[in-house]
Amino acid sequence: MPDFIHHRLDEIVFGFSGYRVNNRALEIGFGAGFSLSALTRAGWNAEGVEVSESAVRHGESQGFKAFHGELAEARYEDGSFDLVIATELLEHVPDPSAIIREIARISRPGGLFWGTTPNSRGLSS
Repeated sequence: MPDFIHHRLDEIVFGFSGYRVNNRALEIGFGAGFSLSALTRAGWNAEGVEVSESAVRHGESQGFKAFHGELAEARYEDGSFDLVIATELLEHVPDPSAIIREIARISRPGGLFWGTTPNSRGLSS
């Protein structure tokens, strides 16, 4: 990946620092693990959930704690995370409201959910 993307991810992750209380971050659908790497560089205890078995194996080989399966199957405790990230994920799940409820449950009060979705009117569409 180009250096400028790593730099941009570091900038984004730096913006999350005000939400750090327990120092736990979770990325749902972490793919190649670039955001997990940025979180780790910033000192977060980062872990991920991913449905792709090969992505989980790759994440674990990079030293990340990773759960293979759906978010609800991971059975995290209430209020476990300061930060939950879901990048370009919600448009792929059959019931986005269910996953958002689960994110709310596992986020600590005052924590941050940072999610992105594609813009159907944007240049990339």
